Amino acid sequence: MFGIGIGPALPALAQLDAHGSIGPALAGVRVLADGAPAPLLYAASGQINLVLPFGVTGNKVHLELYRNGSLVTQFDKLLLPQHPGVFATGALLNGPLAALNQDGSVNSSSNPAVPGLGVMAPQLPDGALPTAPVNTPVLPIQVLVNQQPVEILYIGNAPTAVTVR
Repeated sequence: MFGIGIGPALPALAQLDAHGSIGPALAGVRVLADGAPAPLLYAASGQINLVLPFGVTGNKVHLELYRNGSLVTQFDKLLLPQHPGVFATGALLNGPLAALNQDGSVNSSSNPAVPGLGVMAPQLPDGALPTAPVNTPVLPIQVLVNQQPVEILYIGNAPTAVTVR
C-alpha cells in the first residue's frame, strides 16, 4: 500500500513472534483483508508491505488500514488468482534476479535455486515460516523464457521463508 502518512514516521520491519511467524500488527499499523488480519512485513509513513491472508478468495478484496486503532482508509482492490512477478538487480527489466535460495544464500547463475510459485496446499497459517518443503501450488504453473516453456523441476514452498499468497 502506498499513501501519505499511512504509517509511522520511522520505518518498522517485521519481527518474528514467539511462534516464529510474522504478526498482523507493526508500529501501530494493522491491515484487514476481507476482515482477516494481514501479516505486516514493513510499515512506514508512505508505504505498508503486507502478506495477503490465504483465506482471501474471489476476484476482489476489501482492505482496511488502521493506525493506532483508528481507521485510516478502506478500499477494494481487484485480485487475480495468480500473478507472479520477479525483481531484477540490474536496470528495469534487465539483469539477474534479486532472489534468495531456499537456504538463504543469494541466487546467481553459479548458485541457482529451483523455481516454485503460487497459492499452496496444504494451507499454512498466514505469516508462517515452514521448516520443510511441505506445500505444492493449487494452480498449474507454466514458466516461459523467451516465449518458450521451460521444464519445472520443483514447485513448492521455500523453507524458512514467510509464506505469501
